[in-house]
Amino acid sequence: MSIQFQASAPTPIAIKLTTTNPTVVAGDPTRAVTVDWFQATEILGGTPNLSIDLFDGTSTVYLRNAKAMAAKEEVLRTQGVTLNRGQYLRVTASVANAVDVVGMAVLPRG
Repeated sequence: MSIQFQASAPTPIAIKLTTTNPTVVAGDPTRAVTVDWFQATEILGGTPNLSIDLFDGTSTVYLRNAKAMAAKEEVLRTQGVTLNRGQYLRVTASVANAVDVVGMAVLPRG
């Protein structure tokens, strides 16, 4: 016998990084979240540094750390990321208003 979990409808991610501080793009304090895919796009024609991390309020685990982007570069992650309860996917750009982030997340029903 197997247990089947039904997920809620996908939730789109569409965020402009308006600051040089880490910006939460997905996560929930009470439930796990799966980010199916996400993309960060440089939009100004510059070369900002981009960091992508998982943060639980104490520890930071980097998926990408301070990597220079090329002008108009798109960084696409198609491999899903599952965030534990209270863990957040954050994106940081070294230049404000230079990077947009889009994607799709699913919050399980619970």
